[in-house]
Amino acid sequence: MASITLNVQFDIGQESQQLNWYFSDSHGKINPNAAGPKSGQLSFKPDDTLTLAISADSSNGQLECARVIDCTLITLPMLATWNKPNPGTYPLPSPFFQPDNGLGAVASFMPVEASSASSKRQTFTGQTLTLSNKGRWKLTFMLTVAITEVTGATNYRVFTFDPEVDVGTGLE
Repeated sequence: MASITLNVQFDIGQESQQLNWYFSDSHGKINPNAAGPKSGQLSFKPDDTLTLAISADSSNGQLECARVIDCTLITLPMLATWNKPNPGTYPLPSPFFQPDNGLGAVASFMPVEASSASSKRQTFTGQTLTLSNKGRWKLTFMLTVAITEVTGATNYRVFTFDPEVDVGTGLE
């Protein structure tokens, strides 16, 4: 079992809605697989834990404060097997699926707590999820923030990214 951190970053003045993101563990940055059947995917192991770290940056030093309104990880199961004429099989709705605890294909990292702040950067951490189910999923991460600049103006922004991941082999 590894402790994985999803690191996401945005600049309050950026034009795009795309987050800068990467996964890391105690050994450093985790890169997508570079070759083979899992090329381009991120691979994890069952019972790895996933924690969130958010950085709101201001390249122009205009950040008064940022407030996370919502922070959601959405999963879309990927086809696991296909045997004509039988229908295909899919993994559970998410790697953290726990229907008795209200965890389905959508999981919230809320509450998200501010851990530090300055006019150039504010950081946050969110709750931890356990990747307990094997399979392959497309992930979509969405973050809604209220950004208050030193001028007093508040803007609301939505940031996102969407990689593909597997837990275990993903095809069992």
